[in-house]
Amino acid sequence: MLAVLAAICAARLAAEPIARPGAKAPNVTLRTLDGKTVALRSLRGKVVLLDFWATWCGTCWSAIPTLNAFQAKYAKQDFTVIGVSVDDAQTVATVPTFTRSHVVTYPIAVAANGNAPVVRSFGVKSFPTMILIDKRGVIRWSEDDFDPTHADLLRKLIEKLTRQ
Repeated sequence: MLAVLAAICAARLAAEPIARPGAKAPNVTLRTLDGKTVALRSLRGKVVLLDFWATWCGTCWSAIPTLNAFQAKYAKQDFTVIGVSVDDAQTVATVPTFTRSHVVTYPIAVAANGNAPVVRSFGVKSFPTMILIDKRGVIRWSEDDFDPTHADLLRKLIEKLTRQ
């Protein structure tokens, strides 16, 4: 069932390319679980790591400890992780409980059904997808899957971008 759901989401999004490094990040608006609205443009001056994920995505779960560590280490250096849940109408209600039980320490926004403007704007095709945006709003790195062996590379990029 979950594999079918993932395939449907991926097929629905396949026509649009993933955001590429060097491109300006689209100015999208996110609604966080605590009800706040955050325009990506308002985060200029910070390095932002967007993590598109879902509660039904096992690979997404494996990224949480790494993302929590990045948030803890770099938050005071003008950096933030924002998780963007792409859960569908049937599972979106479980997102708050999921984030508490998995001890997610960074803000979570919801883009229900994986078809919200933020997902389409970035051309996200699969989950997880991570997109690193510099302080000027330019995409500097993206990856459509979580490979734990790339965590050190990502850490070095975050350190470089927070120093600029």
